[in-house]
Amino acid sequence: MVDDIFSVIDDWFGDNQGLTVDDYKISEFDHSDNFHFDNNSKFENHEQSPLDYNSFQMLEIAHNFLERSDYLNLESHGDTSQFHGVGNPLEDAKFWQEQAGSSSCAIVAQMGVYQSITGIELPEDAVCKIAEINGWFDPNSGTSPDALGKILNVFGVTIKNQYDASLNEIAQALEKGDKVIVALDAHEIWNPLRDGDGKPIEQEDGGHAVWVTGMDQDADGNIKIILNDSGISDGRMKVVDAADFVNAWDDFGNHLVIAKNTNPSAIV
Repeated sequence: MVDDIFSVIDDWFGDNQGLTVDDYKISEFDHSDNFHFDNNSKFENHEQSPLDYNSFQMLEIAHNFLERSDYLNLESHGDTSQFHGVGNPLEDAKFWQEQAGSSSCAIVAQMGVYQSITGIELPEDAVCKIAEINGWFDPNSGTSPDALGKILNVFGVTIKNQYDASLNEIAQALEKGDKVIVALDAHEIWNPLRDGDGKPIEQEDGGHAVWVTGMDQDADGNIKIILNDSGISDGRMKVVDAADFVNAWDDFGNHLVIAKNTNPSAIV
């Protein structure tokens, strides 16, 4: 099944499908650009790149998302016994939690990954304080993509932080048993929109971070991405269509953090 996933990914971006990553790109992502949401929830240039957003905006988007049928809960709507893809979404689902803070999605994603590797549960308020003291987190604006993974690293987990990654790189990491966190646009996975040709529509950027726990195919051969999403109350094992995932992920430079699933060198 793993080989099938890789071949389907290649086909999905191949000429026979007529789809490429560039189909979803509106403009080239400049790694030097930085963004934040101001008090009016507008996305503007700033000295830090947040992965979270205004709590009122979060509630509004989450309300819209909960009424949609295309953002499915694998546990409730899918037959989990039939999962044959890459990753371990069923096991990782045990370590999902909803974030308490409006800006702490990247922190909580790292906490879940850390607990899945070590079995040690970290308190959100304490981890946020550590990140804030070290300049990796702002309670108002969130976490910059470049700071994503710093918490894991300081607790001894080996990480790889990169831009311009691919679905194949996510699949390869999951196949090895490693953990993956990505920066993406919350709007485009919570409330995905399509044009008349069925292609995802670009929306206003809403910075977010999620833990990617699996990748699989549905009965029709379509690639599905499985997430632990701390930003909504029903975020355990969420299933997103690959096209919507790519559309959202591209808005943040196809950025990911891979955490090696090995015993940390630090003791907490």
